[in-house]
Formats: sequence, structure tokens, C-alpha cells
Amino acid sequence: MITAASCSVVETGLASADAWLTAYADLFVPFEEHDPARFDFRLKAFAELCLYLHLAKEIGVAVTPSLQRSAATFAASKTFLTRALRSPSDTLAHAFGFLALEGDLRQALARHHKSVRDACNDETEPYEQLARVWIAEALGTYGSRDGAREADALALSALARPDSGLSPSPHAAYCLTHSAFFATRFGRRRLDLADDRMQMLAATTLIALCRAFAARDYDAAFELVLARMCVGIAYGPQDAVIVESCLALLDTGFPVPPLTAGVFATGSREAEWGCRYHTMIVAGLLLLQRLAEHAPDTPLARDATALAMDAIGSAYTAAAKGDPATAICLLSRLGELPPSERPPAAWIAPLANYLGSLFRTLTATNTDMPGCAELAGESHAIAAEFDQANG
Repeated sequence: MITAASCSVVETGLASADAWLTAYADLFVPFEEHDPARFDFRLKAFAELCLYLHLAKEIGVAVTPSLQRSAATFAASKTFLTRALRSPSDTLAHAFGFLALEGDLRQALARHHKSVRDACNDETEPYEQLARVWIAEALGTYGSRDGAREADALALSALARPDSGLSPSPHAAYCLTHSAFFATRFGRRRLDLADDRMQMLAATTLIALCRAFAARDYDAAFELVLARMCVGIAYGPQDAVIVESCLALLDTGFPVPPLTAGVFATGSREAEWGCRYHTMIVAGLLLLQRLAEHAPDTPLARDATALAMDAIGSAYTAAAKGDPATAICLLSRLGELPPSERPPAAWIAPLANYLGSLFRTLTATNTDMPGCAELAGESHAIAAEFDQANG
């Protein structure tokens, strides 16, 4: 279980996240925003803040009262309600804001949201359908039709085909993580996934996590660790590296992530907030889940673990950019490390096998790349040798 000391560290990190969100609370509530692009940007941020506040309350973690009040005030405002209720698609899109409300208004909006869900058959991605079902449950209006929708969405989601998360497209990892968040109710419900599906999910998210860490894309890395905890993947050294990074960055300040807030003037307070707010909210969600899960402490040789994560992530990136030779070289070097510094085979084999499959596909579809067959064999040989060396 989490020790008293580690609990205190996580709680201190949450306090830092809460203080930052409170300091920028005015930018989450666009009362006086007249520019449409900036209003839309801030409205999306408001929805994400409402999700964070709801989960903090559900877990039993107090937030600054003024932050909760500002969210509730805007959710009950004519500005927000006019936008949220002007059409069925708006009601579905902005329902996260209803989570900030209490009492009769929340109940009335929950009933309206249910009537819209039951009548609306618009096409959305599976993770979006799962999000709607999660909101329905959070608002207390989950019904049998929602259960059927959820089963259908789950069968089509990235959780049903975890290897899709290995696609170079950032959207693939996004679909996987957000399906995990909503299908598990942010870890409050365990999914009944077959063992082979769980193993594939663990391998896929590990490779994606290393790729995000190697790029120092903390926003994506935090989401991946959060998703891994939500679906019940055992908390390990690679997850601990990300949580440690999260706690350190809360103290020193997040570097500007690969997000843009071009709707605001460069160098302005608004642009600073726009570039960082999402990473800060995801960091808070990650720490909330760490408290909720009571994940066991893991002995952490941080430098060796981070080195391996960088190499694995860089190998994937090299392969995705059409440089398989560099990918093979990076993996081979990991196998040459001293046993005490060598990552486990479970980290390397999935990526090596994935690269082998990728090279085989390239051989079959691109006659201009005759070396891919050899690279495929070499990749699989690395996986086998690494497994034997770690046996």
C-alpha cells in the first residue's frame, strides 16, 4: 500500500495542482469572452475542469472552495445554459458542465440530458459514446438503453483491439486512453477483459508510454499511466518514473507542452494558461487516481528505468519515421547493458515483435524496400534473445 510518506507527497502534489487551477480560475469561466474562438477554447477547458472537480469529490479529496464555486456559478449562468441547451448536439457536448451543479437545476438538466440521449442517434466515436454513458451515470440517469449503448461502444472501442494504440497517429493513443477512462469510470469499475487482451493492452500502453516519455510529452504520458491504472495494469517502475516526473514538474513548473493556444496573444497570461491547463488537469487526475488506487510502492532505479524508456520510445519513433536501422540499433544496445541495468523482456519483446511485423508488412507492400525481410528477422531475434537473457 502507499506509505504515509508517499501519500503525503502525492497530496502535496495535488495541493500544487489545485493552487494553480485556482490561480487561473477566471480563465476557465468565459463570462466576458466575446471572441468566438477564444470562447470555444475556454468552454472546452471549463468542461475538463468540471470533470476534475467531480472526480476529486467522488474520491473524497477537497479542492479550494472558490474553485468549486466559480465552476458552479458559470454552469448555472445564462451564458453557459444558452449554449448548452440550444440544440441536442450542444446538450450532449457540454454535459460535463452539468456535473458542477447541485440541487434542482442539476436534476432538471440531467433529465433533459437523458431525453436527448434517448432521442439522438448522431454518429460519434466509441470513446465519445462511452463518455456519454459515464456522464449519464454521474448524473444519476443511467438506464437500460445506456447499458446497451455502452456494450456496443465497448465492443468497437480501442480496448477491443489494443494493438491499434501502436499506430503512429496520436489520435490512436487518445482513443485508447479515453476509452479506458470512461469505460472503467476512471478506475471505479474493472473491465472483464480476457488475459490475452490485458497482456496486449499492457504491452501497447507501455510502448506508447515510452514513446511519450522519450518525446517529453508529459500530457500524453500522464494520460497513459492514468489509463493503465484505470484498467488494472500492475503499477510498475515505468509508471513510477512518470508519477515522479509529474511531482517534480509540479514543483519546478511544467515546460510548455506540445499544445498550442494560438487564439491568445503570444506571451500573455491567457496564452500561458492555454498551453498548460490541460497538462495540469491531467496531472491532477493522475495523482487523484494514485490516491484512490493505493498502488503499491515500487523499488525504483530511476536512471536505468528512464534510460530504457527513452531507448524504447526513440526506437518506436525511428521506425515510425522510416528509419528501421536506428530502431534496431537502439534495441540491440539495450540487450548489451549489464544485467542490473537491462529492462525486462516484457518491455522489449512487444516492440521488437511489433517492428518485425511492421517490416514484414513493408516487404509485402513495397518492393523498393527489400531489406525489410532481414530487419523483420532481426527484430524477432532480438525479442527472443532478450527474453532468453532475462530468463
